[in-house]
Amino acid sequence: HIDWQQRVVLDNSSNNDNISILIDPDGVLYRPVERYPVSESFKNPEPAQNIIYIKRNGFDDAKSWTMSIIGNDSVFNNIISNGVGAPPDSVVWDWTISKKGEPKMFLAPNNNYSLKFEIEKSTGGKKIFKSQHNISVRQQQHIEAIENMLLVEFVFDESAPLSKYLERRLFNFASIFVARADSGYKQSAEIQGHTDNIGTERRNSELSAQRAKREYNIMREYIAHFAGVDENKLDNWLKSHNCSLSFRGYASQKPYTLRGKLLGDNDSPYGRSINRRVTLKYEYGK
Repeated sequence: HIDWQQRVVLDNSSNNDNISILIDPDGVLYRPVERYPVSESFKNPEPAQNIIYIKRNGFDDAKSWTMSIIGNDSVFNNIISNGVGAPPDSVVWDWTISKKGEPKMFLAPNNNYSLKFEIEKSTGGKKIFKSQHNISVRQQQHIEAIENMLLVEFVFDESAPLSKYLERRLFNFASIFVARADSGYKQSAEIQGHTDNIGTERRNSELSAQRAKREYNIMREYIAHFAGVDENKLDNWLKSHNCSLSFRGYASQKPYTLRGKLLGDNDSPYGRSINRRVTLKYEYGK
């Protein structure tokens, strides 16, 4: 017996001579692909142009000069700029480093570096200068996103879902929610219940709230499980982690749209079907 909630890898080392696998089409259609942790960062921005001013007395007859960034361990050494003749009054640097045959990279943050200026005299010999103060990069990251996710579709005029496999999405989302909370993200998740336009507005309002609350209660159980706290202590956990979890019924006010296109057209059976749903509005930032 294989639990559908667990990933199972079958290989030649298995001791079972006979393995029977039953594929449930409902599970194939609705079970979401599990998400793995990924690095959440910006694409490389355009490097800032910084000017390093050079004050010197003499060395007008220098043969060549080299400016480098070096680590305090004296192992890291990367040339920023070099030239022939007298040193210039300034050098433009974009905080990147590069090695031969490799693309440019930003200077690693949270480390201390120094500037080294080396002058080769025309009469022979070298003169080396180092900056008196350390140079370092302090990384500032700001991540903000809003996600909208279709969680569950429902049977007409009921708060029972069409498929139990759809609720697996709650399980996966809860694990991501807790992982981000532990990483210092501010998060807000609203579970939103919806209906089609058949029936009275009062009935639809009650029904949409019932649908949202059903998934909200399940979500609380999952988050408490991953957070390792009792469900009756979950509100304190959410508050201490700067997170919020709520639910709301919207009746038929918000037909389903995807990328600006109306899919939940209440004039068609398909549109009314997809409008009987619960969605998740999820915002997070850091």
